[in-house]
Amino acid sequence: MTKLQVGSEDIYTAVFRDITERKQSEERIRHLAHHDSLTGLPNRHLFQDRLNHAIKVAKRYDKSLVVMFVDLDKFKPINDTLGHEAGDFVLQEIARRFRKIVRDSDTVARIGGDEFVILLEELDTSDPGPMIAEKILESMEEPILAGGRQCHLGASIGISRFPEDAMESDDLMRCADEAMYAVKTAGRNAYRVYEPNISVLGRAG
Repeated sequence: MTKLQVGSEDIYTAVFRDITERKQSEERIRHLAHHDSLTGLPNRHLFQDRLNHAIKVAKRYDKSLVVMFVDLDKFKPINDTLGHEAGDFVLQEIARRFRKIVRDSDTVARIGGDEFVILLEELDTSDPGPMIAEKILESMEEPILAGGRQCHLGASIGISRFPEDAMESDDLMRCADEAMYAVKTAGRNAYRVYEPNISVLGRAG
């Protein structure tokens, strides 16, 4: 607080800049704690929170939801040959494409190096998982210019559904992960919807 004298009166003015800067700093820290610093997408922790909340809503209002596990194909050679700067640019572009495909109310998160998860929530009876997966695969057909080269990638996508495949968040994530690995085993750059024996099917394929 600053004291100013105007004529015979003393006027006090408060300075709020320090408080504002502190609040902004706290907001930045909270954002970094829940978002991926490279892509700006939600991280694993925030995704888990949103998934748990979506499940509660789905149970209460008899809704469905879909979890999609997306693992990029052919990403490691980009990092190895063109460097991490090119790899980072590719991940940022992939994040941008994925965000354009889903609704604003859905969540795209990055949970690992080249691993993304998508939450489609508050669904009625229709299952948009395969349609969204097709759009993702279509978006991967356009090469990305990074490090002076055209980079061609694919995506292996696993899909799990609430309530058909699982009722809890960890189980939904596991089912989507198993479906994704079945795609990897069968040849990559495709999608699979979870089935109870999908691990066996994936190895057989």
